[in-house]
Amino acid sequence: LPTVPPELMQCVDRDAMNTCIIVGNWILAIFFINHLIGCCWYGVGTAVEGLPTWVEVCRQAYLLHAGTEPGHFYYYATSLHWALTMFTPASMEVVPENSYERVFTIATILTAIVCFSSFLSSITATVMRFRLARQEQAKHKAKLAQFLQENHISLGLGVCIRASVNFKAAQTTHVHRIHQSDVPQLEQLPDNLKEQLDVEIFLPVICVHPLVQAIQEISDSCVSTICHMAMSQRSVLPMHDVYSFGSECRTMYFVVGGEMAYLHGENTQPSSADRCGKVAEGSWACELALVMVWEHLGRMTVMEMPCELALLKAADFQ
Repeated sequence: LPTVPPELMQCVDRDAMNTCIIVGNWILAIFFINHLIGCCWYGVGTAVEGLPTWVEVCRQAYLLHAGTEPGHFYYYATSLHWALTMFTPASMEVVPENSYERVFTIATILTAIVCFSSFLSSITATVMRFRLARQEQAKHKAKLAQFLQENHISLGLGVCIRASVNFKAAQTTHVHRIHQSDVPQLEQLPDNLKEQLDVEIFLPVICVHPLVQAIQEISDSCVSTICHMAMSQRSVLPMHDVYSFGSECRTMYFVVGGEMAYLHGENTQPSSADRCGKVAEGSWACELALVMVWEHLGRMTVMEMPCELALLKAADFQ
């Protein structure tokens, strides 16, 4: 499938889009169920012989007004309309004409009582969550505006702060993954399953490094222990630093998704992405931390898109 450009995604309200998609799915589910009920209703009307049916009554009424035989689309639209009236407090001219149709109508009404109330409550809950999220966002914006005003922040700085906040709020998070720490149930697993889980998560990431490949040739269990004891996950948002100048290097970084940018020096600012050293997906950085103690001589940051990292702690590795 084609990917949506990040510039376009920044113009899209993701919360509103997700809410519309969820509500649209529920509406499609209602339509599909009514489609099935409408087809069954037409089948009941055509299967009964020797008794008056709603199909025959509609046919006679159509002939009286139009002078021609109704087509299949007319019967389908009428059946779908009838099914929708069973799910909503609406009415129409089509009514049961015999005992079989009346029993089917009663069964449809009982089904509609359960299904429609469930659909309606789900749609209402989705819209309510969206409204509460919007109210929370409006409350945060009001607090920010009040803070800037009460502390007499200059207009230029205030505009920059608001632009930065809005930019981060609009960032897409498609590379962000659910981490193990986000799933409480995983803490209840026995140690052997935790180790197997860590191996399947981290081994494909770290085995691209020559040092890990060499260790794996000597001992698979050693690499499994590294995955279980020394690895962790981290997500970094755009314009956030992975590490800063002068900080002690204690971790090796594997890029699982996204991209990092390295800027050498103390006061270097990311004015242009072309002037930065890129660390792309599938690459790594700071492997010397595994064998020696040193300090960072620059800063590693994330430029435009969120970045997903796998961290190898030097102390646990040693």
